[in-house]
Amino acid sequence: MNSSTLNNIAVFIDFENLSHASFNTKHLIDKLKERGRLIVKKAYADWGRFAKAKHQMLENSVELIELPSHSQSKNQADIKLVVDALETAITKDYIDTFVVVSGDSDFTPLISKLREYNKYVIVVGVKKQVSKLLIGYCDELIYYSNLVGESTIEESDIKAAYNLLARAINYLEEQGVETRSSQIKSYMKQVDSSFNESNYGFSQFKRFLEKAKREGLVSLKLLEHGDYLVKWVSKDFEPNDTAPQLLKPIEQEDILYLIAWAIKINQFGDQTSFTLSVIGSTIKSQLDPAFELHKYGYSKSQGFKAVVEDIAKQGYIKIEFIREKNQYYIRAEPKLEEYVQSTSPPGNFQQLRCENMCSKLGLTSNLELIDIFVTEVTSVIAEYHSKLEALTLDPLIEIGRQRIKDRDSHINVSEKVVNTVLKSLAIKDENDMPIIERDDERQVHRIESVDIVLNSCTEMIQDELKAHFSEDIELDLFNILLDHFVRDELEL
Repeated sequence: MNSSTLNNIAVFIDFENLSHASFNTKHLIDKLKERGRLIVKKAYADWGRFAKAKHQMLENSVELIELPSHSQSKNQADIKLVVDALETAITKDYIDTFVVVSGDSDFTPLISKLREYNKYVIVVGVKKQVSKLLIGYCDELIYYSNLVGESTIEESDIKAAYNLLARAINYLEEQGVETRSSQIKSYMKQVDSSFNESNYGFSQFKRFLEKAKREGLVSLKLLEHGDYLVKWVSKDFEPNDTAPQLLKPIEQEDILYLIAWAIKINQFGDQTSFTLSVIGSTIKSQLDPAFELHKYGYSKSQGFKAVVEDIAKQGYIKIEFIREKNQYYIRAEPKLEEYVQSTSPPGNFQQLRCENMCSKLGLTSNLELIDIFVTEVTSVIAEYHSKLEALTLDPLIEIGRQRIKDRDSHINVSEKVVNTVLKSLAIKDENDMPIIERDDERQVHRIESVDIVLNSCTEMIQDELKAHFSEDIELDLFNILLDHFVRDELEL
């Protein structure tokens, strides 16, 4: 993790899995606070059995999740912890770091899923109890005894760390990457997620390197920002060559381009600042689905914030933490606009920007999804009419969505799709009056044909965009999209 960046952290303690006699909550919480802001702190156990520990948890503002003892209590604790952690990852996207205090291999699927969500995952466990399976799943493994300064360092352990250091320096030199201490540590953690300088009694990675220098293993040259340029000088350690390959960093110009146009895609109306998560999501979902931090010379532990901070240092953007909203915000500077003017936009820029504007209004311009939804709803109405059964709007929508999902789980008929169709006044009652509200109790009689609905949606969206973002959109784009879709896809 980048020590210069304030991380938002969620902590989940599987207390049933710990050695309770030696566990000190205050030591753990104090050490984790050094890494960032502890937003969520939860501990799971039958707390009636652990009165002393319960008192410690409460003193340190840890939320206690009570799980009464019975034959399945351990499984119950695991399940509850997993559910809470995943819910936090999904609903609180500003939390970028998850700490799981446990050594139980049952949590490997959770850790894997959190990393899929681009979260940095730290496991804290008792050394003799930590499953070896966890090492390959988490970003960082810390032994509790080392974290709180109660460990005894074995000579064989420190030698293994030095060997890993030698491998890292050797590999980076072969790849033509400058052997800065920050790059070296990032590589060492990618090779072995259990590596942490605190496991060997060092408060900082630079202290670990300074110890290696005193033992005649490396030379150190102080660079800017406190970084070291590190060279291996000892002949006693031969790094093995089994380390995984890293991609060479791509030019920073590439990441600047993605950030610049991600901002432009979302820059309309009176919006001038954007959360980190919005810009990151735009890059990943709309501009570069293959986007990975390591391709641009950054480790996952540094996070997207480190990328943005480097761009900010060059004067293109400003980054600010808004405490009231608990979010980091990015604002474009004049220099970024000059850069944008000097580059060509992504090929689908107007289409992406248009979809984001629609999303802001709770609508969608995704004509293909509208077609799928309308076709299914038409089928449902016909089916209920044939059985002479009454059907109101809300059940109709849910039946249609569920059938689409059952047929293809990858298709998501969102509320925006539904809202767009309803706002086009396409669904009618027996008097041919539109039904718009989901809780309307009038019976649905029919829905307009697909081509009429698509045209109605297009006209309605144009009117909405004119009303809200008249200076930000090329409105002819919709007619082009509609003509293409109707001709090539629907063949109407």
